[in-house]
Amino acid sequence: MQVRVAILPGSLADVVRNGTVADLLGHLSFSSDRQSSEALDARLLCLAAEREDRDAVDICHFLMGRAGLQPDTPNVYLQSPLFFAARTGGASCVLQFLLARKADANRRDCNMQTPIFYAARYGKAENLRLLLAAQGDPTTVDSNGQTAVFLAAMHSAPSCVELLLNGAPQSDNNNNTNNNNSNNDNSNKNNNLSLLADSRDRWGRTALFYARGDCLCLLLKSGGSPHSSDVDGQTALFSAARNGDTAAAELLLDSQAEVDRVDSSGKTALFWAAEAGHAGMCRLLLEKGADAFLQDEAGQSPADVADSIRDAKLRDATAEAFTQLRRPCSTGAACCSFDCLKQVVVSGPEEQVRDLLLRSPTAVELARSQDEKSGRTLLFEAAARRNGTGSSGGADVALAVCQLLVQEVGVDVHARCLAQHTALFEAAAVGNAKVCRYLAQRGCDVNAGDSFGRTALFSAASCGSEQSVRALLDFRADVGHRCRAGQTPLFFAVTADNNSSNNNSSNNIDCADALLGANADVGAQDVKGQTALFLAAGAGHEAAARMLLQARASLDILDRKGRSALFYAIQQTRVSTALLLLDAEGGTAVHSSLVPKMSYMALQRGLPEIASLLVPCEDRSGSGSSSRDLLHPPLRGRPPKLACEDPDHAACEVAPHAFGDERRRYCIAFQDLDRPGKRKNPYGTSE
Repeated sequence: MQVRVAILPGSLADVVRNGTVADLLGHLSFSSDRQSSEALDARLLCLAAEREDRDAVDICHFLMGRAGLQPDTPNVYLQSPLFFAARTGGASCVLQFLLARKADANRRDCNMQTPIFYAARYGKAENLRLLLAAQGDPTTVDSNGQTAVFLAAMHSAPSCVELLLNGAPQSDNNNNTNNNNSNNDNSNKNNNLSLLADSRDRWGRTALFYARGDCLCLLLKSGGSPHSSDVDGQTALFSAARNGDTAAAELLLDSQAEVDRVDSSGKTALFWAAEAGHAGMCRLLLEKGADAFLQDEAGQSPADVADSIRDAKLRDATAEAFTQLRRPCSTGAACCSFDCLKQVVVSGPEEQVRDLLLRSPTAVELARSQDEKSGRTLLFEAAARRNGTGSSGGADVALAVCQLLVQEVGVDVHARCLAQHTALFEAAAVGNAKVCRYLAQRGCDVNAGDSFGRTALFSAASCGSEQSVRALLDFRADVGHRCRAGQTPLFFAVTADNNSSNNNSSNNIDCADALLGANADVGAQDVKGQTALFLAAGAGHEAAARMLLQARASLDILDRKGRSALFYAIQQTRVSTALLLLDAEGGTAVHSSLVPKMSYMALQRGLPEIASLLVPCEDRSGSGSSSRDLLHPPLRGRPPKLACEDPDHAACEVAPHAFGDERRRYCIAFQDLDRPGKRKNPYGTSE
């Protein structure tokens, strides 16, 4: 005799997911009719639709008949059983069963996606074909502005991409009358399908940004444009460069993608490849003509980015690609181009530069011209040669090449690039003081402003080159010139990065000293109301802050947010700088309105020694309250409860602004709190 094992009521979902109709009937026989009707809901129908065997159809049929469920009954995420059937691989019979019962192929879930999205996401081409045949719309857009083509491209499903781009197949059951009446609708649908390959999502990206391999080929053949850019000005080539996908990049470049397309930050695809350390991608882009010396808004080139990679292996591998590019050209004037000349001017010795430039009229014309992409001339590259870069480097070689270009070739010393820089900016940015003096002697305007309103003196101060600063000051560079942010060169001198390879603390101090010696205004405020002391305090440049204080920088100035330099030193946990400012204040000139904020901030950052030194200034309204009253205001009623430092007391009350030993003096033990009557507190008042 065969004994049937009873299935517990709690495993109803397991029966629907793995059992048969007989198992489901056996399970329901143990439950009351009311419990059974309540248990049979849309969730079970979705579980059955997700199964990948023949029993799934029988389970769906039983649930729909027993509980009266419809094929479009949604769950809490607005997903119908058709969504779950669309993403399974071996159960197209369930999909056909639901579609035969008029399940909506264009129903949307909480993300505005239809079952077509699920079939494309999981690469189920057969399910996608059935949904398209059931008048599923492949042009539907979800909450991110993406179509199903995007998901198919993201998850490398070329068969699904091809189906979606070709549209829905025609049904054999349509009669001639219906076909004639729907000609206009079909033509409109085909027009919409032609735009699928180049449709944009909420970020302005097309499916090309996410595709690779065969999917990318299909999208390009179907009209996807490699020139389409997103909201940041980047194209699909940027995505391939960041991911190191050389195959995708080669396909895009073969489709005429712009190799030197610049995004909103002034960077090209080569920047992102170099920053990510993709040496193979860098070699490919360089072979395709990418400009390795094109500078972004920060004045960096891809070659500079490659040299700053932290990982040693990635840095060496990526830098090797640029090193091969920098090798001097020796094939003669027949292959002479602007890029070829630039490479030699950047890294070659003076003799080779002279030989290449003066060998033909073509080279001279190219040397006199400006680059179409950046507006830079060869004089920019020569002035930007860094000191001590090998046997072909040094300030003397840079000066000799500049003299050759200006005096013998005739390059315009006044030329400006797209960022409105002159060659003098480049020399100042790398600390070539000799080149700065030479260009100023040749008439280059030392007070010419760039697109940010900065002059060459700003670049020299930011670089930390005292010699360049003094050279520009000798030619009457305006030490009080303000950029668009309202800052002067002194701001850049006191905030220069001490950790960079070109700067150190003493150099920055020397630059600031040179500017102050030229009567730089130590109290100048920028558009935020901050002075140079604010920036030095926030950056923790103690030596610069001490120099500014010696130059009588005011500590009473508040910015537009009502904050002082001391506030920013405490906020950034610059302990030594904060102590310096407090010592300069003498402990008596801290703004009383900032004391509570700074005290709380100092304690929160683990700086009790700073908090204990904060003493507000006298009340300037004339009320006569003393500084000690401001620090320890008289208590009104019971003081706030705070943690006590005495381990013998379980709970205590303290004055709100007391610290250390002074804090313990105000403690009140709570042993007698339950006793009736009044008691005295340490302040002499009765409660």
